[in-house]
Amino acid sequence: MKKISYYLPFILLVTALAFVSCDDEQLEGEFFSTPDGSDPEVFCQETGPLAIAEAQLALLGLDPSEAQAGCDAFIATINSFINTCGDEGGALQMLLDELGTDCNLVTGGDDDDDGVNIVGRTYLLTTFTTTSELDFNGDGIATTDLLAETGCFQNETIFFNDETNATAMSTSFLNIVVEEDSNGNLVQLSECIDQVENTETGYVRDGNTLNFDDFGEEIPGIISGNQIIFSFTDAFLGEFINDTGDGTVEVSEDLVIIYTAQ
Repeated sequence: MKKISYYLPFILLVTALAFVSCDDEQLEGEFFSTPDGSDPEVFCQETGPLAIAEAQLALLGLDPSEAQAGCDAFIATINSFINTCGDEGGALQMLLDELGTDCNLVTGGDDDDDGVNIVGRTYLLTTFTTTSELDFNGDGIATTDLLAETGCFQNETIFFNDETNATAMSTSFLNIVVEEDSNGNLVQLSECIDQVENTETGYVRDGNTLNFDDFGEEIPGIISGNQIIFSFTDAFLGEFINDTGDGTVEVSEDLVIIYTAQ
């Protein structure tokens, strides 16, 4: 039996975005158009929240001359989501109020004392999405939600011990394998393996930007209200069955990972 395996351990990472879903009432009756042209339910639950996360992450590292344009785009994306899907609980409107007109909250213009206190708080992994839709649970429906597709990474947390140190707890890792069945056909499989591990990590906070030290590699994230958002480019690498089904191909994926304060 031929077996090609790829392990995806979940090492510390952080970010949380308490996005509101589209109200059921808005989906009844005549359907309306969405900013990206997708189905309203898909937009409100998947592509809309992802667009907000991407617009916010785009603010990181902007040249001062581009900051206002980036801020305007971020605010417009939030407003577009609210207009289409509503804002149950008012979390997004609260974020808009904090941002003001120049996104001072996101771009780090506020002092730490004026921002969100994270010390002594636990953040729970609530979103783990890929760029491409994948079907790991075999239900025939591919999605970008790795939490739902794999059942992995449940109850993973980050606890901020003090102003410079945090503890990240992982509960499992994902084993992605391509196997050959008895007829010589390739089969894509995934297995979630339980393994609890606590990792101590240092971090530096500058306003509402966090930089974690992950074994010498710097991982940046953004604090936004009760959320911390991280984005990873080409982070999901593994061997998958190719389109023709007669071989494998290495796949790179961008990830958005969100932690929410508890």
